[in-house]
Amino acid sequence: MADAKIFIEQARILGLRIALDEFGAGSSSFGYLKTLKVDMLKIDGQFIQHLMNDPFNYAAVSCFVDAADVIGLKTIAEFVDYP
Repeated sequence: MADAKIFIEQARILGLRIALDEFGAGSSSFGYLKTLKVDMLKIDGQFIQHLMNDPFNYAAVSCFVDAADVIGLKTIAEFVDYP
């Protein structure tokens, strides 16, 4: 984790923006938000699929977006599809 923090800090100095990918897929996702200074949160596609038909996915995505908003992160969703 210490190496990841240093890498992110150095990348941001170079002007890169950093996204935390696959958010929600691992049990440490929220811990990473508190530890790593990233610019964006990319929500794992498993929560986006069937979002409108699955109350759990909807609640999870709402929680992820709310948490990102609290700390000023933009959110990105994987597997967004239009019928």
